[in-house]
Amino acid sequence: NKALLFIGLYVGIMNFTSFTVLQSFWAQDRLIMIYYPLILLFLLGGIYSLFQIKALKGLFFIYPLLLLAICLGTLSITKNRVARNIPVLRQNLLGNRLYGLTPDWVNFIKGSQWAAENLDKDARIVSRKPSISKVYTGRDFMVTPTVLPVPVDTLDVLKTTADRSIIVIDASKAIFQGEVIRYIIQGLRGSQLVINGVASNMVGVYAMPNEQIEETIPSLNAHQINYTLDYKGFVEQCKNVGNIRLYDPDMLLRYLKDNQIKYLLLPKLRAQDLTKNTGVYINDVHRYVWYITYKYPDSFLTVHTIGEDETCEIVELI
Repeated sequence: NKALLFIGLYVGIMNFTSFTVLQSFWAQDRLIMIYYPLILLFLLGGIYSLFQIKALKGLFFIYPLLLLAICLGTLSITKNRVARNIPVLRQNLLGNRLYGLTPDWVNFIKGSQWAAENLDKDARIVSRKPSISKVYTGRDFMVTPTVLPVPVDTLDVLKTTADRSIIVIDASKAIFQGEVIRYIIQGLRGSQLVINGVASNMVGVYAMPNEQIEETIPSLNAHQINYTLDYKGFVEQCKNVGNIRLYDPDMLLRYLKDNQIKYLLLPKLRAQDLTKNTGVYINDVHRYVWYITYKYPDSFLTVHTIGEDETCEIVELI
C-alpha cells in the first residue's frame, strides 16, 4: 500500500528529525501531537492489511474490537478532562481569567499586566512568552534575546601586553565580578575544561593588570580555586574540546542597548513537571541577565516582583 508506505516514512522521518534537532529531553507532547492522526492511520491501516493475509483472516474480528477499545479509552480520558475543566471554564466565563492556571503562569501574566500598565508606553519589554503577554495586556512585547555564543577562535584576539596578563579561573567555585572579565565558558552535556588537572564545567577568562593578578593569586590559593596563566595552552584545549560555549557579556549587553530594550520580565515558568513546583524553570532570560551582571553587577535594577513563590521579576536596564 503506497499511501501507507508514504505516511509511515513521512511520520518516521519527521519524528526522528524533531527529536534529534529539538532534543528529546524537552518532553513536550506538542512535538508529536501534530503527527498523532497520521501515526494512528499508519498503525491501524497496517493492522488492517495484516488481517487481509489469508492465514489471519479468521482473526479479523479482533480489528473492530481494537477500534472499539481505542474509542472507549479516548472517550474515558475526554470525560475525565471535561469534568476537570468545566469548573475552570465556568470561572473564566465569569471573568476570572486566571482561574485554573498554575502559580508560575499566574505570576507571569500578572507581571505582564503590571509592566503594561506601569512602565513607559514606548518602552521595549522582553517577555519569555510575548504572545501570551499581549493576549492578557493588549501591548506588544519583545521576544527573548538569544544567548548567542561567540566562536572559540575569538579567544585568539585576546593578547597579553606589557602591563596586562590573561588569567583563566575555575568559575564553578567562584568568579570575580567586574570589568576584568572578558569571557565566560561553559561545558555542555558532560564536556569539561581542565585547569591544573581539575575538571570544571565553567571557567572565566580575565584580562587583569599585572599588579591585580599579583594580589588575586594569593586569594585564589587560599580558597583552593584553580587557575592558570598558560593562556595559550588553555586556548588550544578549548579548540580540542567539543560542546563548549563561549559567552561575551559585552556583546549581550550591546544587543540590549542597540535594540533599545529597557525592561525584561524574569518569570519562573515550570520546565519539567508542569503539575508541581520542582524548582526547575525555563531560564533563558535569567541566563541572559546572569552573564551580563557577572561583568557589570549594577546593570539591572529590580523594579517590581509578583508572587512569593515561582515569582516574576521585572528588571530595568540602567
